[in-house]
Amino acid sequence: LSDIEMITKACKSWLGYTHYWKDIPTQYAKYFMASVENKADKLLANSLGYRAFEVFFDDDILIDDDSVLCPNFTHNIQCKKCGLCDGKHGLDDKRKNICIPSH
Repeated sequence: LSDIEMITKACKSWLGYTHYWKDIPTQYAKYFMASVENKADKLLANSLGYRAFEVFFDDDILIDDDSVLCPNFTHNIQCKKCGLCDGKHGLDDKRKNICIPSH
């Protein structure tokens, strides 16, 4: 965790995703999005303090009120320019979860 903190302080911006969000300390939520594949895991990740990056595997994209479609999918904005997937910056961070069709 201290290495990640040092790296992110040295960077203008970063993106981070983890499938291990259930197994690592919740302090990682500051730097990583929880990679999820279903609504139940999204809700669990949110309850643990993570914002979620949800991948849809079917044609019916159901966007919840607490989520937004990935700007890369909707507007072809590159991730490094967008920067939305940089974890959760404290309890006051009200940014939404990100969702995207499987790719």
